[in-house]
Amino acid sequence: MRTRFQPKPSTRSTRKRRSPCFAAPRTQPKRSVLRGPEPLLSQTEATRRVADQAQQQAEANRRELLFRKNRELLSRDLRRLERQLSLLQVDSMQPKVDERHASDRMSEAAKADLSGRLEQVDKHVKLLHQHVEKLVALLGNADEPNA
Repeated sequence: MRTRFQPKPSTRSTRKRRSPCFAAPRTQPKRSVLRGPEPLLSQTEATRRVADQAQQQAEANRRELLFRKNRELLSRDLRRLERQLSLLQVDSMQPKVDERHASDRMSEAAKADLSGRLEQVDKHVKLLHQHVEKLVALLGNADEPNA
C-alpha cells in the first residue's frame, strides 16, 4: 500500500521506448478510383449513338451561342469606338494652329512640325474610321459561309 508521500510508480520505466526510425510510417488514405460511366444493360448501341449525337448537337449550339455573344460584344465595342472617333474634331484645332503660325514666337521648323503633325493626326483619324467600318462589315457577314 502506498502512503501519501511515496511517489507514484512511473509507467515509463516499464514500457520500452521505440526510436523514431522504427516508428510505423504514416500512410495517406487511398484515393478513390474514378471510372467512366458504365453502359446500362438496357442501353443499346443505337440509344448510345442517339445520346452522343444529342450531346454533340448541344455542344455545337453552345459554341454557336458563345460565338454570337462575342460577336455582339465586339460590334458594340466597335460602335463605341466609332462614336468616340466621331467626337475627335481635328478641324477645330486648325484656327489655333493658324494663330500659332501667325505669331513670331515659333521658329519655322517648329511651325512646319506642328502643321505636319496635325495633318498626320487627321489622316490617321480617317484611316481609323475606314478600318472600323470594314470591321463592322466583316462582323455583319460572319454568318455567311463564304465570309
